[in-house]
Amino acid sequence: MTGNDRRRRWNERYRNATGEVGPPSALLESFVDQAGLPAGSSALDVACGRGRNALYLAAAGFQVTAVDFSEEAIDRARAAADT
Repeated sequence: MTGNDRRRRWNERYRNATGEVGPPSALLESFVDQAGLPAGSSALDVACGRGRNALYLAAAGFQVTAVDFSEEAIDRARAAADT
């Protein structure tokens, strides 16, 4: 399977996704609670999908950069951030 085939598969998966974005990772929540990082700290969410962890981090005051292999996932994450 080529990179383009994988990208098409992931784009289709996110294009057909329905429902809420979902809660952030419990591990991430625990880390943020315990780390005591100052508001405005930078965070990188790799393979962000529809943005569940990126949205949580942004709401917690982080400056978030979110990336994903799928353009459709990034579009969905952006749309969720705008709501």
